Amino acid sequence: MTSVLLTLLLSRAALAASGPVAGAVIAISGSPEVRSKGKPAFRPLKPNQFVYEADLLKASAGERIFVSLIGGAEVSIDENSEFEVGSGGGNGKPAALKSTMGHLCTRLLHGLSGVRIKTPLGVVAVRGTEAEVDLENPAELIVRVFEGHVDLLSADETTTLAKLQANQETVFRGGAAKPRVSSIDPSYKDSCFTGVPPPTGLKPSVQGTPPPPSSGPRAALVEGYPGYRRGKVLQATVLAQGEVLQTGDVLVSAPGQFVRLDFPYGAAVAIHDEARLELESVEAGGPSKTVSLKSGQAWLMAPAGGRLDCVTPMGKLRLDSGEADLNLAEGLRLKVYAGEAVLDSPRGRVVLHAGQGTQLSANGSAPRPPATLTPADRETWQKR
Repeated sequence: MTSVLLTLLLSRAALAASGPVAGAVIAISGSPEVRSKGKPAFRPLKPNQFVYEADLLKASAGERIFVSLIGGAEVSIDENSEFEVGSGGGNGKPAALKSTMGHLCTRLLHGLSGVRIKTPLGVVAVRGTEAEVDLENPAELIVRVFEGHVDLLSADETTTLAKLQANQETVFRGGAAKPRVSSIDPSYKDSCFTGVPPPTGLKPSVQGTPPPPSSGPRAALVEGYPGYRRGKVLQATVLAQGEVLQTGDVLVSAPGQFVRLDFPYGAAVAIHDEARLELESVEAGGPSKTVSLKSGQAWLMAPAGGRLDCVTPMGKLRLDSGEADLNLAEGLRLKVYAGEAVLDSPRGRVVLHAGQGTQLSANGSAPRPPATLTPADRETWQKR
């Protein structure tokens, strides 16, 4: 069994969708389905699709669903199962799922928050790495632990019915009597995650298509599962490392996530944590490329002899043969590390050279005169 770090942290406000993001589909078998909160019908699930809170995941005969949750766990939902996603976890809170029927396995890849699976008979609180919950018979709840620790709680979560460690199992049929804990039969084979690729560290488990010559920027480095939206599509898709982007695409990152885009002509852009970047004009042709930072922080690099423009709600930045950091927190903060940058705002223009910075307040005042940066002022988040 494998436990490799896999960060999946997605912001609740990051994507315009049906609800807070809980995770992403990393693989499927067959044609499983999902139904969103408030929607009457199921729709097909696809790999790399986001899963939202209150989504109902359904796997029929011969089907399986593998989901990576934002709190650090992966779950495998077996055939003839329905699970409602309550939360993806994170921020010290466990992921939460609910079911009245089915079979699920979970493995905790990082973090300490764990997973809770609520059933009519009891709540399975997974505090370790790998466990199995079997509710195929509605009158019988089976819990098996392969690694780590699991607590079986009463349905109202007020009483601990059993504590299980690695290689232990229990069968609970309800009632006042506490279930008996026993060793798992050595002949029993754990096949919960058979058929799903092993985790690949902090990067998505799929790779994008190689970039064609003279194309748009390529996602050169992806940490976590940031999303991107193409055209008029409202639902974002998980961004794969190596994916080639085009004019009109919108990138969204959330806490713990990082994306670096490399342009064919040598420029680069990176965003992290809670940021939103739109690619306004990035494909081949024209003297410069333009991106639009809607929120958050971006690192920009224009190669020698090259130019990169960045539009923000507070002004437009032109970067020539240089490197800069742009942050929209509580106004606008610009730091120039190399080359020359020109910031045009409705309240005036400011020209900065390497080693200088400026700020614009949110109240619409004029940009501050260029100020010399200290070594402590230099941002390091873009270094990977």
